[in-house]
Amino acid sequence: MDGNLKLYRKLRGKRGFVGLSKAEQPVLAEGVETGETGIRVYVRRKLPVSLLRKQDVIPSEFEGKRIDVVEIGDVTALAVDKTERFRPVPIGVSVGHVSITACSLGIYPIYKDGMVLVGGNAHCYTPDPSLSPEQVKERRIVQPGRYHDGSSGIVGEYFWHEKIVPVDEGCPIGKAVVNILNFLAKLVGSGTRLSLERENMNYIDFAVYVPTVTHTDEVADGSIDVSAPMVGFLFAGSSEVGVICKAKYVVDRGFTFNVPVAEMHSGDKVKGCSFWCNYETVVTDESAMLQVNYGNFVALFDDVVLVKNEDIIRGGWSGTGFRKVR
Repeated sequence: MDGNLKLYRKLRGKRGFVGLSKAEQPVLAEGVETGETGIRVYVRRKLPVSLLRKQDVIPSEFEGKRIDVVEIGDVTALAVDKTERFRPVPIGVSVGHVSITACSLGIYPIYKDGMVLVGGNAHCYTPDPSLSPEQVKERRIVQPGRYHDGSSGIVGEYFWHEKIVPVDEGCPIGKAVVNILNFLAKLVGSGTRLSLERENMNYIDFAVYVPTVTHTDEVADGSIDVSAPMVGFLFAGSSEVGVICKAKYVVDRGFTFNVPVAEMHSGDKVKGCSFWCNYETVVTDESAMLQVNYGNFVALFDDVVLVKNEDIIRGGWSGTGFRKVR
């Protein structure tokens, strides 16, 4: 079994656990690197061991490697912000599925099978990202998002998204069999209980729509070099971090960007633009495994990028395309 997955299974039931780094990271002491490296484990809030239940204590090491517990807050899919009407529609403005609030337009153009599309988050361009594409019946995309203008105009039609699979979505037959066997074990006095181990791993929160009005590859405030390499799409965050799904997984699904795709490392600089503002920040973890709260479900994501959040990334940033700063 993969060591990261093994550690995740060991920690996932602990109160406050959010995720972990898949690559060894510098160990921090009060935010300063100590010169050591270890496995970084992310929690909502870092508390003294004396305040934790025994079963919630994070071990100090795993398979001979030091564990460094880092507080990042509660990671949630990002929500809304305010904006106005733009025609033609540029990158970074408020946009969204007609039934949601509002997000930021991530990238235009992106291509697949000869089609010219607009890219962003699945939870921005669908009523519910845990639906399959076939289940999305309402397909209108509006700009600005309906949160900002209840009569905003239609600018596109939903085309496709990668379904986000909740952590607890599994095979109902398998669950039923496990429940029956555990019931029988209880009847005969056995202390052994079975569990159905299943990780529904997600890699991207991504969707595309077909533009029905003119869009442009210019950034709304002109702050981003649109020829800069693409890192990925911001889709979640907390008070301490922003979470980006990698563009390379979008390419794996058969899509083509009009710019190169960048592979990032801790310390690299990235920049994105939402309607709030533009923001240049640094990568703090190039490959994390993280649980994200979508409100009505929680999903596990693998190999996502974490960037530093200095109280800039907030509701409305979802969907923002981040570029590498050259």
